[in-house]
Amino acid sequence: MTNPPGYPPQPPFNAPRPNPAPGFRPPPMNNNALILWIAGSCIGVCLLGVFAIGADSSESTNHSRATTTSRVVQGVGIPSDPTSPTTVAPKPAKNQPAPAGTAVRDGKFEFLVTGIEQGATALGSGFWSERATGEFLVVRVQVTNIGNEARTFYGANQHLYDEHNRKFDSSFGANAALSDDFGSIELNPGLGVSTAIVFDVPPGTVPAVLQFHDSIFSGGVKVRVG
Repeated sequence: MTNPPGYPPQPPFNAPRPNPAPGFRPPPMNNNALILWIAGSCIGVCLLGVFAIGADSSESTNHSRATTTSRVVQGVGIPSDPTSPTTVAPKPAKNQPAPAGTAVRDGKFEFLVTGIEQGATALGSGFWSERATGEFLVVRVQVTNIGNEARTFYGANQHLYDEHNRKFDSSFGANAALSDDFGSIELNPGLGVSTAIVFDVPPGTVPAVLQFHDSIFSGGVKVRVG
């Protein structure tokens, strides 16, 4: 390829580059650029440490994340041995609760209350943590898929009634802080799992009835716990 008229001749593209002149030194790195590079490296290392600590904390606190003292509620009709064969209550009359200590069914799920804890004001730790406006009431329940296909249980669809017939919704943030499943569990047919449903209630609330739902659109079923 020839050079345009008036331009000095150019070396070939693959010609060896000349050595720098004796005594040549590359220009020093700009101080500002050096500082920014060091700062960026430090921030990256710190972020990696934070993620590693968070992952370890999540693993060690899974399913046991209560950070303040809670008490077990007595006299709520919970079976003494949740692993023994359970009695399934017949379908109660509309809006009437089943007897305490019995399993109840709504849609394709069976529910058995196995424990209630009350009094904690904080759950979780670090990023996944939640503080109660009043106090947390934690309902331990065995959920079983009695249908013929996979189905997802949502803790957010469940409700609590106290002795004054006040209705409470579950707390999504508290469910997420207490367990890694965020209050939603997919179950294949015939499988069951123990999980927890958390309610934020006024201190001293006396639980009376739980209302379980197969889905947000189902009629629901009630069972006494007091």
